[in-house]
Formats: sequence, C-alpha cells, structure tokens
Amino acid sequence: MSSRSSHYSAKSLSSSAGESMVTSHSTGSSSRHRRTGTACIHEPRAPPIKMTAMERLQHIRNSITRLKYICERQYHTAALDQASEASVTPFFERLRKKLSKLEFSRSHIGTPETGGPQQLKYMAKESRQLMSTAQEVVRDTANTSATATCVYEGMQHHHMQEAMAELEELSALLAERPNEQLSRVNADLLADLVAFHIDEFDAFMSLRVEAFAREMQSEGAFYTGPVMTDASQKATPVGVCSAVLLDVAVGVRPARSARIVLEHARHQINKVENRLHAADIALQECQRAGEVAADGQQRQQAEVQRREFTIMKERISHALRQLDRAQQAWLEEEQSIFTRAASGSHDLAALMQTKHLREAEVIEEVQRLHDQTIHACLPFATPQYHRRYGETYGQPCHVRLGFHFLPDANTAAEMAAAAGSANAAAPSSLMLRTFSTEYFALMRQLRVAPADYDTYDYLVPSKEQFWVNFASFPEMVKGARCALRNVDARLDHFRALEEQKEVGGYFIMNGGERILRALLMQRCNVPINIYREKFVTQGPHFSAKAVVIRCKRPSGLTAQNYFYYTTQGEVIFSFARKVVWHLPVPLLLSATSTQSVSAVELQRLLTIGMPDGNHAARVEALLQHHRRKPYGDLRHFIDYITVLGRMYREYHQNSSTFHFLPLYAKGSTCQHDAWYGMFMLRRHVLPHLNSCDAATPDLAPDATAQQLLAWLSPALLAELDRKFDAMIAITRQLYLFIDGAVEHQGNDVPAYQELFTVSQVLMGAFEVCLNRYMRGFVYRFARHLPAALFRRILHLRTLLPPVDAEDAMRQVRQFAEFCGRHGGSDPLDQLARLLVTGNINLNREEDFYCPQTSGWVVMAEHLNFYRFFEQLRCVHRGKTIADMRSSEVRKYPCEAYGFICMVQSPDGEDCGVLNHLSLSTISSNSPDAAMTAQLREIVCKAVPGVRSRATHSTVVDQLCETVPVWMEGELLGYLSPADAVEAAARLRQRKALTLRSQVHVTGIVRRKDASPLHTLEVVYVAPKNKDPAGLYVFYDCGRLMRPVQRLESSVRKDATHLPFPLVFIGTWEQSWLDIAAVPSDPLDAVVQLNRKYEYMEQNGTNLISLTSATIPFFEHNCSPRNLFQCGLSKQSSGTQLQALAWRKEAKLFRTYCPQRYISRTLPMDYYGLDDVNLGVNAVIAILAYTGYDMDDAVIINSTAAQRGMLTAGVTVAKIVTASGKGSDKDDVFVFHNLLSTGERFTAELEANGLPPKRANASLDAFSFDRDHKYPGLRDNNDVYCCAKRVERVDPFTNKSVYEYTRHHATKWRHFDKGEDAWVQQVIPLVYSGPDPTSVLMIFRIPRPPTVGDKFSSRHGQKGTLPLHIRSHNLPFATASGITPDVIINPHAFPSRMTVGMVLEIMTAKVGAIEGRFIDHSAWSTVDEQPRVAELIGEALVKAGYNRYGREHLIDGISGEEMKADVFMGICGYQRLRHMVSDKWQARARTDAHTYRAVTKTGQPVKGRKRHGGVRVGEMERDGLLSHGISEVVVDRLLHVSDKTKAFICPRCGSLLSLYERHATEYGTWRTCRFCGAGADESTDSIAMVEIPQVLRLWAAELTSIGVRVALKTSELSDFI
Repeated sequence: MSSRSSHYSAKSLSSSAGESMVTSHSTGSSSRHRRTGTACIHEPRAPPIKMTAMERLQHIRNSITRLKYICERQYHTAALDQASEASVTPFFERLRKKLSKLEFSRSHIGTPETGGPQQLKYMAKESRQLMSTAQEVVRDTANTSATATCVYEGMQHHHMQEAMAELEELSALLAERPNEQLSRVNADLLADLVAFHIDEFDAFMSLRVEAFAREMQSEGAFYTGPVMTDASQKATPVGVCSAVLLDVAVGVRPARSARIVLEHARHQINKVENRLHAADIALQECQRAGEVAADGQQRQQAEVQRREFTIMKERISHALRQLDRAQQAWLEEEQSIFTRAASGSHDLAALMQTKHLREAEVIEEVQRLHDQTIHACLPFATPQYHRRYGETYGQPCHVRLGFHFLPDANTAAEMAAAAGSANAAAPSSLMLRTFSTEYFALMRQLRVAPADYDTYDYLVPSKEQFWVNFASFPEMVKGARCALRNVDARLDHFRALEEQKEVGGYFIMNGGERILRALLMQRCNVPINIYREKFVTQGPHFSAKAVVIRCKRPSGLTAQNYFYYTTQGEVIFSFARKVVWHLPVPLLLSATSTQSVSAVELQRLLTIGMPDGNHAARVEALLQHHRRKPYGDLRHFIDYITVLGRMYREYHQNSSTFHFLPLYAKGSTCQHDAWYGMFMLRRHVLPHLNSCDAATPDLAPDATAQQLLAWLSPALLAELDRKFDAMIAITRQLYLFIDGAVEHQGNDVPAYQELFTVSQVLMGAFEVCLNRYMRGFVYRFARHLPAALFRRILHLRTLLPPVDAEDAMRQVRQFAEFCGRHGGSDPLDQLARLLVTGNINLNREEDFYCPQTSGWVVMAEHLNFYRFFEQLRCVHRGKTIADMRSSEVRKYPCEAYGFICMVQSPDGEDCGVLNHLSLSTISSNSPDAAMTAQLREIVCKAVPGVRSRATHSTVVDQLCETVPVWMEGELLGYLSPADAVEAAARLRQRKALTLRSQVHVTGIVRRKDASPLHTLEVVYVAPKNKDPAGLYVFYDCGRLMRPVQRLESSVRKDATHLPFPLVFIGTWEQSWLDIAAVPSDPLDAVVQLNRKYEYMEQNGTNLISLTSATIPFFEHNCSPRNLFQCGLSKQSSGTQLQALAWRKEAKLFRTYCPQRYISRTLPMDYYGLDDVNLGVNAVIAILAYTGYDMDDAVIINSTAAQRGMLTAGVTVAKIVTASGKGSDKDDVFVFHNLLSTGERFTAELEANGLPPKRANASLDAFSFDRDHKYPGLRDNNDVYCCAKRVERVDPFTNKSVYEYTRHHATKWRHFDKGEDAWVQQVIPLVYSGPDPTSVLMIFRIPRPPTVGDKFSSRHGQKGTLPLHIRSHNLPFATASGITPDVIINPHAFPSRMTVGMVLEIMTAKVGAIEGRFIDHSAWSTVDEQPRVAELIGEALVKAGYNRYGREHLIDGISGEEMKADVFMGICGYQRLRHMVSDKWQARARTDAHTYRAVTKTGQPVKGRKRHGGVRVGEMERDGLLSHGISEVVVDRLLHVSDKTKAFICPRCGSLLSLYERHATEYGTWRTCRFCGAGADESTDSIAMVEIPQVLRLWAAELTSIGVRVALKTSELSDFI
C-alpha cells in the first residue's frame, strides 16, 4: 500500500469508548482524550474492521469514476494550457480508453469462478502501468509549465497530479486482498452534514452562556428590586438590590467549577443507579416467580444479564466512592489555598494560577470517572432509554448568582456623614460574589483597591458561592454531554440499542424527537439598504428607505438598529424595547464622540468624498435640526450621554409598562443620568461593538465634574469611538441610498442572509426563563431584606466588626436560599415548552430580536431515512414569510445557487419557504476567544495600509477615493480600491485549503478540518455598483459556506499539496466572484467573452441536496420532475431505522426487500445510503398493453409481488398500561393470564397475559401476499389480559402471596379498529413485583401491493396500480424469456420529458448484463453531443442487444409475437406511503345521530380514522352528470348523505314558517304563517318533501340575517 493511502484508511484501532460489546466493565479513556478522539495507552481496543470484497469493489468503482471525471475536465480545458502537450494529450487519450476496459472487459471475464480474479489482475496491471506513465508526464509538465503558452498556468500539470494521485489510490486498493486492508467506511460523513446543529449547541454551552453573563455584568444589566425602609405602604426605598448572573453550569462540561462538576457527575450516576436498581428488581422478581423458563439457553441468558447488572452496580459504587473522595480532597485543597492567601506571604496571582491548574485537574479526573461509568452503564443512559420510557433527555443545570447593593443618594449621604467621609459623593455600592467575610478582611489587610475586589474572589472556597438549581436542561443527541458522543458506532451503539447511522442534532422531549428549525434571517453585523413601504408609517415625514443593521452580540442575541431618513432632512436612529424609540442621529454622534467633534467636523465627515449631489445641503439641514434641539448647544460628550440617560430614566419613571431599567427604583435616585445614558448606548446602539471586558462603573447621582471626566475607562472610550465611526459610515451609506447611487439590497436574498442558529434560539429562550425567574427572585429578596441589614452590608468594605459582618453575611445567605427555594418548580419550563410545542412566550422585556413566537420546532418523522435526514438539512424563511401571499419571496434567487438546492422544495404553502441546503454547504461555526483574536490579527495584517483615526490619517485621506473596511460590523478604516483588491486576494489566499491531508480522497472536506479561518468570508464590492462599496470580512457563526476549486495556483512538485486548492466562499462573496459551473465553461469564457474564471465547481453533486444527488442522470430531466422526485423520495416506505424493534414511534412504514440500485451516483456510496435504500430494480416495459395502464397507471407483475417485490408493512407501536373497569384507585392491575386453578384464562396468550412471541414461518408457508399466522390478530383475537392483584401474607410460610382475580382480555377489535396484524414484539417497561404493568407492544400490519396503491420511479413518474396480472399472462422477451415486473404507458415520457429515466432503463440494463453497478452522478458528462447515449448504445450492441433498448416480445395471452418492438430495461422503482388501506372510505349510508357524520349538517365527515364517507364534490358531480348518470348523483348527494324530510308550503315555498295550528284527537293540519295557506282543514295543502339537511341549515342561516328563502313549488302539484 502506498504511503498516502494510509491517511484515508479507517479510524484508529482503538475504540473511543474503549469497551467491547460484552465486557462493559473495562476502563475507559479520559475525558480529554475522549473529546479529542484519541485514546489512552492502557485502554482496551476494539478489534479492527477489515474491508470486505464488496466494499473494495465499491472503492475501485468510485476511483475509476473519479478518473473519468478528471479526464472529462482535461478534455474541455486542454486548449487552455499547452505545457507538454505532446505527452499529456496521448496519456489522457490512453487513460480514457483504458477506463472503459477497467470497468468491464469482456475478454478478461471468463467463467464465474475465474472471471473476477482475472479482471482484478488485469486492472492491477494496467493501473500500475498508467501510474508509471503518469509519473513521467508529471515530471515533464512540472519543468515546462513556466514557459508554456497558457491561459491558466500549470493547469495541465495539476490535472496530471490529480490523475496520478487517483491512480495511486486505485493501485493501493488492488495491491492487497480485501481482508488485508482496513475498512474505509466512514459513517461520520453523514453526521458532518448535520454537524452545524450540534456544533452550535455545544457553542451555546461553552461560549454563548459565558458571553451572556459577561455582557450583563459589563453593561450593568442587572435584575433589580427596591429595598424599602419598612413593610408599610408608605415606605420609601433606601436603595436597590440586584441579582447578577455570574455563571451557568450544565452537566459535566464545559466545566468552570469543580464543585458543580462533582455534583452533576454524582447526580447523573445516581440517576443511572436508580434505573439499574429498578431493572434489577424486575429481573429478580421474574426469576423468583419462574418467568424464566427451564430452557438452558434462556437460563444462560438470564445469568449473563444478572452478571452484567452486578458489574454495572460495582462500577457505580466505585465511581460514587471516588467522587466522594475527590470532593473531600478538593474542599481541603480550596481551604488550604485560601489559608495561604490569608497569611499574606504568598502572591495572590500565583495562588490563583495554582488553583486554576489544580481545579482543571480535578475537573478532568471527574469527567473521566463520569464518562467511564456512563459508558459502562450505557443502555441506561442513552437517548434510546429516554425514548422508550417517555422521558426528557437532559442534564442537570445550575446558575451562579451574585448580589449588587446600591444605596440611593440620601442613604449614601447619611452613610458618608455617619462615617465622617469628606467625599460624600463617592459611590458606596457593593458587589457580593461570595458569602465569605474573611475575603473582605483579606482585601482590607492587603490594601487592595475596592475596584479590584472582584479580581481575587476566585480564591474564596466554592462552598461560599451561591448556586441555584435550574432543574434539567435538555441535551441534544450527540452533543458534548451526550452518552453517545465519540463512542464506537459499531459496538457501543449496538449495545445501547441505538441506530448505527445515528447523526444526532435533535432533542428528546417526553420520549419524542424534536428538531429546532434553522431560519434564514438577515445577515448580522453589516448595514443593509432596505426599501419598504411600511417604513413610511414609522412617523411623520419618514421615507421608505432605510439602512438596517442587525447587531449580534457575542452571546448570539441580536438587536435590530434602523437608520431612517425623513423628507425634512433628519436622520433618525430607531430600536425597539417595549416601544419603538426614535433618536436623532446627531445626538448619538455627539454622545459617542469622545473628542467632542464640532458641527463643522461632523459636516466634513459626512460630505467629503461623497459624489456630487445634494449631500452638503442635506447635512446642513441635519445639523440645523440638531441645533434647534434643547440640547443643541452642549459641548462635551458626557453631557449628551446625560441627556440620553435622562430621557431613558424619565420614560421609565412615567411609564406603567417600562420595567427593565436596572439599578433604579421609583422615588429614589441611585445612579447619575449619565450612567443610564451609557447603559442605553451599550444596550441598544450597535451593541455588537461593545467591549465585554469593560464594565460601566457606578456613578453617584451628585458626581462632580471632575468625577464625570474620569468616570469612563479607556476601553469604554474606545468602544464609543468604534460606534461613532460606524454611525458615520452608515449615515454616508444612507445618503447614497437616498440619492440612488446604491440600490435596494433587502433581506430576501441569500447574499444578505444567514442562519438563525440553534445557539441563538436557545440563548433567547434561556434569557426568557432567566428573566422570569430572576424578577421574582429579586423582588422577594429585596422585599425581605431589612433596611438595617442593607446598611450593614454596605459597610462590609469598612471596619465592620467581624462578628457583625459574619452575622450580616449569614442572614443574607439565608434570605437568598429562602428566595431560591420558593422560585418555582422548574425555572426552565418555558425552554422545555419551546422544544415541545415550538412556541416561545415573550413579554418584550427580553432584549433580543425574536423573528417569530411559534413554529420553531418540528417533530422528527421516520417515514424513511431521507425524510428524517432532510429535516435536519432544511432551512426555513419563517412563519411570517410563509403567511405572505407574495410570490416574490418564494422565488429561487441567483444568489442561492450552490448553497440551496434548486429542485428540493415542497409543494403547497411551503413552496420556496422551506428549502434544503446543498450537499457541500456548511454553516460557519462560532469561534472562541482565542480564535477570534487570531482571525482579527490575520485580517489586520492583510490590510496594513488602512486609514483611520487610529493611524492619525486626515479626513481627506480617509474619505476621498476610498472604500470602507468592515470586519464583523466594526469599521477598521478606509482603503483605496486597489489596496482593497489586494487585501481581498491575500485573505482568500490565506483561507484556502491547500494540503491533501485536509481533504478526503473523495473530495469531501470533513467538518472538523474546516476551521473558522477556512470559513472566513471576504467580500469586496467595487465602487459604482448596486451594493455599497467596501471590503467586508465576516468570521462569526451562521453563514452558509461551500467549497470551490481555485483554477490557477503555483506549480508544486510535491504530492502533499492539492493541485487545485479548495476555497470556502459565502453567499455574498459568491456574488462577486467568477465561478465556472461545468468543465466546459473556462474555455467558453476565454473564447466567447475573453475572460478568465477564477474558480470552478468541484463537481456537480455539490450544487444539489443529498436527496437530489441520488437521482441518476439528474441533468437530463426537466426540473419539475426532479422536484417531484425529491418529494416522492421522502414519501417512500423505505428502510428508516435499524433499531426498529426498540422504537416506539406510533407508525412506521417499511419496505421488506429493498435493493441496491444498479444505476447509482457517487453520494450513494460516499454516504453509505445502500443501508437505507428505498426501492428495487424492476424490469420495466414501456407498453400500452391492457387498457388499464392508461395515464399514470402502473401494472405490476403479481408473481413478482408475491415473491417480495415492493412489499411493505406498517409497524405500529403502542404503550399499554394494565387497567380494569370499575376499579378503585387503590386497586392494582397487572398483566396476568393464570386463574387460581393454574389454567389460562385465555389460551391465546402467555401466562403473563401478553401475546406469545412470533414464531418463525416455515419456508413452505412463507408468502408475502398474505398475513403471517404465527400468530395472527383478527377481530376476535385476544391481545392482552389484565387481572386485579391482591397481596396477602401466608400464615404458614409468613411470605407474601399474590392472588389474581377479575381477569379480562382485550380483543383486537376493541384495541385497534383496523386491519389484521400480528404481534412483532412485546417489551415490558414497568414492573410491579413479578408482573408487568406497562408494556410496549409492537404490531406489524402487512401491506402487499394492492390495487390503488401508488408507486414511483426515481424520476418523478408516479402512478397507481390498477390491475394485478400474473406472470404467465404478461408478455415476455423472445431472446431472454424475461417477463417485465412493471408496465407503464409510453405517454408518460413526452409530456414529462424524463429523459433521465430512459437513460437509466438502458444503463441499468447494461449493468445487469455486465454484472456491475454504473455511476451517473449529476453533470458528470458535459457536452453538446449525446456522448452518454452513444456509449450506452454501443455497450448494448456489444452484449447482443438492440442499440436503442428495444426487444421483441411475445404476448402472454395470445402467444403471438408483438409487431412493434418494445422498449424494455431495468429501472429503480419505489413504493410510496399512499396506500389504499390507509385511505379507503366507504359506508352504506350516513346517519346524523352517529359518529359517522357531523350532527349539524348530517354530511359525512372527512378522514378514514373517523370512518368518514366518500365525499362527492362539485367536480365529481359534474363528471357524473357528464356521463348521464343523474340517479347516481341523487343517490350520492342526497339519499346516502344528509337526506331528511321537511314540510314545505306549496303556495309561497317556505320551509320555516309552518306550524301545527289545529291538533285534535281526530286529526291535525298545518298552517303557513307567512301566506296563510292551511287556515282551515279544507285548505290544508302543506306537503312533505325530501331535501338535504344542509338546505334546511342554509335557509335558517339566511333567515337569521333577514333574507327569506322561497323554493319553487310548481313541481309539487303531483304530491298535493
């Protein structure tokens, strides 16, 4: 094997879990090693998986296919580079000829015994010769590429390098036997496609939550409650108390506190122990009661299970002891470190570093212990366990809180006067992060400044911290804390009854699978021009144009900022928080200008460098409006911040709904107005530019001018400068938009969109839960806190006596714990409700932009694997877009090309709203702090000559003939267009994937190999374009990226680099790049347009989704057929689950005998889709044979169906709980079937009252077309038997004895009104002693092909089955005697234009003849000539068949040869879930007084489940009348529908004005109140007629609104 092939071999021999399927007690790997995918040395290893012969043939076939694609590319681009043309062209001509023989060589295929090995030897020999020739040609091209005439330098050399690398791969496969090579099956490629869900969930835990806590601390967004003087209604506040979010911990990782990690590990292990204990008791009771039969094998199985339980319990006990020791050691270690700090002889920074290192060791050890124990008890900790028992899969969650105490102005003055302070204006707030009084004494002893107290609080033992239990946080399957993360899919998944192809990315809530939708939203951190008529309604004189920037904080929370232009010349900034706020932009510019720029400087900044127009007049009008304001003559930026704060505070003070201003209480003054103004600027104005590490200092209400000037730190001043520069650039962009220099961009185009990721949704929901909990917590805490204790707390930093300080701290802790205990049962209830129902309730106090409040979650559907998988790959535009009537938002824009599949979108209301990502599209991940700093450094180095205020460039140099440079919404400065082009080229060069080790041999880039640097998006927009000019750089999460190949790169002689480097591009970046779609485009561009493409598509399948990529000859069909096939693939009853026997889905369809398609595509092999195939290879004839095959009808050979072709079944799972009628609440009912005499209550059931196991059918009785009878369930068959159990004590033995009475059996007709079925499996879930009380019953209903069922080809040719025909009545071929399995009408092709299906029929025929699979991936061959059809025809001729696929057939009925040749071949066919057995609706009549009809109208209801009838509508009525069968219409619409009898007046035609006027014992007559008919008995002419019930209802409804209904009664004379 060559040296390079080892990189593409299977995974390491070591199992990441480190345990085999049986020995579950071995030692696992450490946490750090498990998460990085490596294993410890001492860890037991899983046996390596050897390559099978079939797998090797698959790899060989794929390698030959890739060589053919390389030849195809070289064929089209040979004229673009003439380097070594004399050697390159002959080599590729020889390679093309040899590849067809390598696929199939008739001269080397002999007998079945020798043909295969002979062909493999021939292939090995030829591949070695070709590789030897390729090496010589590569050396030749490397020497001549620099001097050759070319358009793209080195293109021929790069093609030769690709061919040589693929030949090396092919030779390595053929050099050794399959069992001598390791398997290369990579099950993680499918998981990579949905990894963006898991990666973002992990980022939520590791990055988002931590950033959210830092944001709230730095911005001062505390949860505040007033502390009152007393409990009376006239009490006044003495200050405010706030709760501060410090940290959030979920599970055992990511871990920042060893104490909480220990607690969570113990919690998880105890939970598993409880489950194991319950299962062990049930097993012991069953053994004791004799449920285990005397059979030796069953006894042995029970003994093995008992032994495994014992091993698990020992592992759990050992782990708990280890955790106890680790906890005790850590507490002592913490106390020792704090003691050393209190001694004053050690450096505090060094002690903090020591504690950090020691805590990291403890955390890693606990994580290792936790992972080992969970892995040993894997069946009781996996998602499958939670599915079976209807539980929510989650992890324990704790929230750490701190407390901030701030006195109002009066209290602060009193305290300062009492302390004798000379500076009464100094703030006396206190931040309490721990409940340790010794810490404050230590800080005073070391003379640490009060502002630095929080720096060293980490030294305090964690037992002094305040953590609140937040119940359980839902865990995503395959997330960082999931039990299935990084375990062996072959052994561990099997042991835990999990799917082998488990990809994760969803939640399990109450046993059901829930998927969070990925929404396409406006791109973040970039100003976008939007024209919207609705903007005019924002206020008087507002225009319809605005610049909108969606700001994303590091926590993932977003906020919308609008910059409006009014017709009066004002520019208005707007944001929403409870209400919509409008602020003049000059006010914000003045508040953020730390240099206090003048009006003249503002005018220069807004006019210099702008194109000719009315800009100067507009800016002058803007500044005049500013000068007219009451604050227009202020000079210092702090004064403007104070103005903003006063506006913000006064609105809060006067509003009854504005209750989220922190550190504020009505009737008191706690902070200076400048503090509230700064809070407003940081919270709502371009918050993505905030510095999370710089907190806003408290500012006393009566602060002096000197204190105001020294108030803000340098980091906050730099933050204000960034916002000032950004607002200047956005205002200039708005002016250009108003003038028409740039156009509307909008947010309906993927170029300006990104994903609203899982982490953002969960962060918003978590904020909702946190707000609701914290508001109640702070209110209770502040109300219970006495004013005297509040003042004592504020003195903790002063010389408060230790006894008083300890007492005060103890009381505060007691109050906090009391409020925490009374905070509600489940603080995360809203988040759980979101994941269950998809709804999130907002009261608009949460400060984040939520695009919708419902429709966030969809239930996972397992109709087949494709349907489930594409749910994880779909993106939605949102509920608002779905409800719009406009078709513009549903169109497929050009910018979506390559990122969103152009043919996979559902029909109906979701068309164009619900789309699917293409196969190569990934979502950029969230970079951590270190990676963010690295990316910023790389970008800054790429733009060395940027002009900004930091470089002391003049305004003219910055703004004249330059373009802005944006990096994630931050304006770095300005560059000339030429420098910007060079900077963009440098960044794209830097982010390219150039090494072969970064790309799989298949060309697929593993998601772990695409770092945030590789997914950097670089967009350069030149001046005078529709988009605002500038250089835009993005590196944050949620952006859609896909790889393309760079056509031109330097010539390298080594084989470690990619010939054509891969570059990930974004949706906006793609709009400004030249990318060749197919190999023929580069030459066409040079010849026709005299232009060069920079990039080219890697292959055709990268442009479409996974489902679309499985369609052979994709490009030969018209798009609607491919679109239909994508929908039909997700409606097929294929193979959806491999652990089907252990699932409890309500209903699952399954095809019994799926096959590998002969005509296939490369993605089917790369992603292992043969395990979840949908259909079969059917012999199909295009023929109008019986008259039943008209239109879309599909005639199926019933003999083939009896042998299993397209035969399916329905698996129904139901959880049944034992119960009885008329029972008391204390009665215990169990499943039981034995009477007191020892006889069975019903002979059909086992002794435990459950159905017997299904016996294996014998070969003689085995048939797919009838129900299995081992055993069968029909109407009168018993399903289960329940009995009442009474426990008593035997007086002789003094043991408990159970007595069973009141037996009753439930029959199938009462259990499920439906079809006949049989019991597939019975899984006990809950035991009460030896008896089960709850079981999971899995039933299987056979569904052989039935008349009316729907079938489809792989090209959207769907049809129903009209007739079963036996094989001896079907035509057969004269040459082979083959009888077709399927017959369809020839008219199915001209109107549908499914040329791909015609080609598949021919190529699959060739594949069946030659005994091989044939690849036909999308756009694998591109040419004006029909080369594919010619090659197929030549292969058929060589095999002795007609060139066009036609054959002579003999009629199976008459025995005569058909005059016309029939097109016949093989095609993939699949069965859809639309079956007659699910849809039939029939009834003799409809009675209005039964459940079969709606009582109000009497008409049949809709739906088979409610026994609804066949509802005849207008179209059906017209069709029946057109055939002249009016009596049928009367029967369907009247007699068997809602017929009723009614009296009618023949004179006036009234139905409602009749009443009985005279009623005696001799007779009655009726009178019409309206016309007087029937006034006496002689004039009684009231008649009775039959009318529909709905007519009576319609007449009554019209009468209620004053409209009288009169019927024509001229035809009633015969009845009178």
